Amino acid sequence: MSVVFEARERAEFGSRATKNLRKSGNIPAIIYNKSKNLDLVIDANSFEKEYFKGNLPATVVEIELGNKKLRAIAHDITLDPVTDKPIHVDFISCDSADNIRAKPKFKFEGREKSPGLKRGGFLNVALRRVDVLCSSKSTIPTEITVDVGSLHISDKVRASDIKLPEGVKFSSKNNFLICSITGRGKSTTGDSSESTEANPSEESKGKE
Repeated sequence: MSVVFEARERAEFGSRATKNLRKSGNIPAIIYNKSKNLDLVIDANSFEKEYFKGNLPATVVEIELGNKKLRAIAHDITLDPVTDKPIHVDFISCDSADNIRAKPKFKFEGREKSPGLKRGGFLNVALRRVDVLCSSKSTIPTEITVDVGSLHISDKVRASDIKLPEGVKFSSKNNFLICSITGRGKSTTGDSSESTEANPSEESKGKE
């Protein structure tokens, strides 16, 4: 079932107008397009309902603007620092037939098999989502699997270690860090002196 949001064009701008818009139960949004960006207003409740399902950054949605139907992906969602509810949405247009941008989740598998985790190490996750370019709507993945089952302490998984689905590629050409196994003990396969890297597209860091 497709996700549909009703929208109207945003007419007023500025901090006061934005505050009044949110008080009335709406969210300001923008669709970035190669030809012309479009400022919108969408209903907060309908957007929150889909946002909390967890897959919006990897889902092509339909935005109904009057008689127009626009396809887009929610690429950047600003959250309220207190409530964690969405307060602004940046969409990227999917009207183009190729190079659709999405942000699927990383899914980490094989933890129970990892020698490093069995020895008391920690799975240190550097990225939980990643920017990808997809050749079509049908190739957009909701998850990208990362197998950590063979990792020892000090081992790392980078972009070059991941086999992506056909028609999907990382938007960044950097060999960025995705996760590592940290803890005490001598590494059997890697150099433990290397520091954790920051990647421009990363959304969160932490231990699991």
